[in-house]
Amino acid sequence: MDESRDLQREQKKNLLRRQVISSGPDSEEAYQAKLRAHKIRSWLIICGIVAVLALGFIGYRIIDSVRNLTGYRIDWELSLESGDSAYTGYEAFGEGILKVGKSGATYISSDGAQVWSEAYEMKSPIAQTRGEYAAVADLNSNNLALFSITGKKLCQVTTPGPIMRIAVAGQGVMAVLVQDGLSDSIYFYDKAGNRLEVEVKTSFAQDGYPLDIALSANGQILMYSYVSVEEGTIKNKVNFYNFGDEGQKYQDRMVAGFKYGDSMIPRVRIMGNGNAVAFGDRMISFYSLKKVDEPSRLDRDRVFEHGINLIFYSDEYVGVVEAGESQREPGTLHVYQPDGKELLAQKLSQEYEEGIFAGDEILLYNNGACMLITLGGHIKYEGSMEGGVDFMAAGTERNQLLVAGGGKIRSCTLK
Repeated sequence: MDESRDLQREQKKNLLRRQVISSGPDSEEAYQAKLRAHKIRSWLIICGIVAVLALGFIGYRIIDSVRNLTGYRIDWELSLESGDSAYTGYEAFGEGILKVGKSGATYISSDGAQVWSEAYEMKSPIAQTRGEYAAVADLNSNNLALFSITGKKLCQVTTPGPIMRIAVAGQGVMAVLVQDGLSDSIYFYDKAGNRLEVEVKTSFAQDGYPLDIALSANGQILMYSYVSVEEGTIKNKVNFYNFGDEGQKYQDRMVAGFKYGDSMIPRVRIMGNGNAVAFGDRMISFYSLKKVDEPSRLDRDRVFEHGINLIFYSDEYVGVVEAGESQREPGTLHVYQPDGKELLAQKLSQEYEEGIFAGDEILLYNNGACMLITLGGHIKYEGSMEGGVDFMAAGTERNQLLVAGGGKIRSCTLK
């Protein structure tokens, strides 16, 4: 009996001894190794899930970019009120459309909601949008207003003379080209409506007639195109002004000027990545603004022998429809990077009056038809668009188009 109790006590001691040994350093290392292995397995599982989702998304985008769309559905339709018949135009703004009329401006989102509507009185309103701001001015009058995307009218100012052109920067600074007798002036206003100290003055006799102005996204660089007559010959010039610290050492803050001879440059644009573009009647030229006090004209002029039918642009791309050899030929679509590198040259099957960039795709349209084409040259959709088309913008969803025309604004999804 005593031997049995002694045996049980010995077994308990051995069990306790094994427990003590199992909690030693070797066991701790084994535990940490198992923990690391578990973390690695978890990390690999998460990476695998992310990779599958990414591949699925990439696969969807690839399939979507090469498939052919044959029709469209109308997601929603908004009828304009009878008093809206006096509208003059539309601008892409935020994730929707800004409707600009003589009695006010209205922002309509991509889901058909009227986000805001602000009143004013203008005879010939013109508008320009950039980022979260929209500037609206009365052409050949002196009324100017600035709106934010949230619907607040930030300011309404009276300019010293009739307005000829406007430009707006990404932070709300506005440049306004006004005519004052035999001279022109470019005035600058902040988003509160305060007139800034800097300005550009020119005269018809010495400088010529202004054609267009453009502002950089930060509002510090101005691009200015004007035409003059020298010894009976038309001359065009494009100047750059810097209103930052770098421009203080230059007379009138003009940091560079470029001559174009008899080529007219009616449109200029400063892109969003340190480049600028000048659009002529038969050519376009590209500029680098990497050195803000030394703009340089890149050696990538594009000349179009038969002329230009259409130009359009975003901050990332430049689009040109080159005229055909005869009036029966619709022409060729060209797409360029802001530095002048050509990305696409595509013959068209019909004429289009307007064009926009919908992300990395191009949308061309006229009053009754449109074409959606990728940068790779695949035509996703080419067909009719019923109900009339005055303006188109890209929606927030894939293949969604916002269409204004026929007294309505509607959302159409290509399918």
